[in-house]
Amino acid sequence: MNKHISPDRMPGLTIGDCSSEELQHCQECPECHAEVARLQDTLKLFRDSVRHWADRQCPPEILRPEVRRVAPLRWILAAAGLLLAAAIPVYQSAIERQREAQATQAAETVEDELLFEKIEMHLSRSVPASIEPFMELISAEIYSTSDSEGEIQ
Repeated sequence: MNKHISPDRMPGLTIGDCSSEELQHCQECPECHAEVARLQDTLKLFRDSVRHWADRQCPPEILRPEVRRVAPLRWILAAAGLLLAAAIPVYQSAIERQREAQATQAAETVEDELLFEKIEMHLSRSVPASIEPFMELISAEIYSTSDSEGEIQ
């Protein structure tokens, strides 16, 4: 940067609101550096005078009322209470999910047992299911003939 920094940009340099090129120029150029330092000193004097004036107008005791400090133990107890209040619904939800899982597992177990019973019945048949109606007819005839023979004798 060959030119000096404009007076409009000097406040930006004092608060750090500037580009890297402007900052580098201010560090390298003694005139711009002196101007920024002078502006900073002026602002520091203004700040100090405002504080001094405010202290004379209103004593610090009035500005800063005494604040009672809550004992750290109270804060710890309050935090523990909040943590407990947040943990209870989470715990209840976990218990509820566990009960639902057990109920689902029990229902699946009942369904599995019914399926095994059906399979066992199917395997324990002496004849295939397609012939079963004929077997019932034959057994009905045998029982009816044996009953009628018993009556004859």
